[in-house]
Amino acid sequence: MTANLRLGDASAWALAVKPVFADARLILPQVLGPTTEEQPRFDQLCTKPKRGWPYWGRRPLVSVVVPMFNAADSLVTSVRSILAQSWPELEILLVENASTDATLGIAQALATDDPRIRILEASADPGAYAARNIGMAAARGDFVTVQDADDWAHPQKIERQLRALLRRPNAAASISHWVRATPDLRFTNTRADVGLVHRNMSSLMIRRAARQRLGFWDRVKVGADT
Repeated sequence: MTANLRLGDASAWALAVKPVFADARLILPQVLGPTTEEQPRFDQLCTKPKRGWPYWGRRPLVSVVVPMFNAADSLVTSVRSILAQSWPELEILLVENASTDATLGIAQALATDDPRIRILEASADPGAYAARNIGMAAARGDFVTVQDADDWAHPQKIERQLRALLRRPNAAASISHWVRATPDLRFTNTRADVGLVHRNMSSLMIRRAARQRLGFWDRVKVGADT
C-alpha cells in the first residue's frame, strides 16, 4: 500500500511500485502527461517500447477478444494497452454488446487507425459471455485470450502468457495476475482475500484446439471465467 501514500507525485508512485516489476523482470509502467478528471492517472499509464523476445519461424497469431458495453470512457485506454504489446502478431476483436453511449463510434475510430482491429456485432445477444463467445467463434489466431474494456494490460502480458504455452506444448491454457486500481491509481481490494494481487481468470489464454474440445463460455451473468 506504500504507493497509495505517495500519489501526490507520479514519479513517487513509479518509485514505490518499481520493486514489484523489477522482481518479475517486467518493464516499469509510468504515468505520463498531466492528469485531469477527464484524463486520470489510470488513462496516462504507459511504458517505454520494448520488442518481443526473439522467435524463429512462423509467429503464431494471438486473438484478443474485447467485449464492449457502454465503455466509452475506458475503451481507448484498454485497446491502446493491447496495441502496445511487445508481441506484435495480434488481432483485436472488439465485440459491440448493445451499448447506448459512444462506444461503437470510438471503436470504429480505433479500427480505422489500426488494421489489426475488427469490430463484431453482438447487440442481438446481450451479455459479456455471449459477446466473448461471438469473439471466440470469429477468432483466427492460434491462441485466443480476452481483455475487458476497462482494463489496462502490461505490454509484456501477452508475450509472457504465450511464451509459457510455447514452452509447454502439453499445457492448454495460461493466465496472468491483476490488481484492481481506482482512476487515480490507488490500489484496492474488493474481495475477502488477503493481499492486492489476484489470479486474473478473465485473462485466460487458450490454444485454439482447446476451443474445439471444451466449447465456449457458459452463458451466465457472472462467474463463467472460473
